[in-house]
Amino acid sequence: MNSSTAVLPPLLVLDRSLKEWLLEDIGRGDRTTQGLLGVATQTRKAQWIVKEAGVIAGLPIAARVFQLLNSQVQFTPLVEEGQWCDRSSGNLPQDQTVIATIEGPLDALLMGERVALNLAMRLSGIATMTSVQVVGPAEPGLLGTIRAV
Repeated sequence: MNSSTAVLPPLLVLDRSLKEWLLEDIGRGDRTTQGLLGVATQTRKAQWIVKEAGVIAGLPIAARVFQLLNSQVQFTPLVEEGQWCDRSSGNLPQDQTVIATIEGPLDALLMGERVALNLAMRLSGIATMTSVQVVGPAEPGLLGTIRAV
């Protein structure tokens, strides 16, 4: 068990919530994914890139979302949980900050991406705002305001 999974709730509790969110998102099935011919037999690799600077959080939970859909999915974090990552500097692959790769059956990747991304973005936003409040802004020159009382 690494340090990022040591703070997760027990899988029984976590899985219950994740399954509820997946059920809410997918319902009786992802019609778009089901409509793509051969999607269940295709294996693909995806990358998560940073669009805004901030603290990365929620990667172990995102990995669990994909595992619940299909145990063959390999979620590989490329940064540490709690690490500050700068914004990608452009649209070219060499300019992008990749924080994770996900490889596995295409249907599982498509069905799990929205729930996993929503959780990771929400948790990263909370971690970033907490970090800014505790440590201060990461950008030099970013100043607060002072109001006379």
